[in-house]
Amino acid sequence: MTEDLSKLSPAELYQARQVALDTVGRLDLEFEQRRSEKRRLIRASELEWVPASALNPTGAQIELCQIISPEMGFDILNVHMFKIRIPPHTEGGRYHRHGDAIKYYLEGKAVEYIGDEEYEVEAGDFIHIPANVMHGTQNPFDEPCVILAAQ
Repeated sequence: MTEDLSKLSPAELYQARQVALDTVGRLDLEFEQRRSEKRRLIRASELEWVPASALNPTGAQIELCQIISPEMGFDILNVHMFKIRIPPHTEGGRYHRHGDAIKYYLEGKAVEYIGDEEYEVEAGDFIHIPANVMHGTQNPFDEPCVILAAQ
């Protein structure tokens, strides 16, 4: 919703809320349906890289690959697992926040910004991003960076 809600009349605000609640309710039912598939396995051939902007508005040239999530038919409520691919010399959506996240760096190097702190990371490293802390990933290096993340 991109409109300025402060400009809505009380009736318009109420109507917008009802539409949003209806949408959330329908989304919850679809998530419940997909979770009922109770998947346990995803094959490498099923994985698909998509532009991050299709899933998360914080990404510019970043690509994401959903691995384990309710959208994929796994009976899981509060953990999502995905891969992130950041091309060389790319800003990766600094800053945003969400729940706790753990990242494992599979390839390349990156710089993680977590709150006011900066960490240079490379393949083999793990990092924890606490819930509700502003953070972002940059790849100022010459090789791509691939990250496995759980959030």
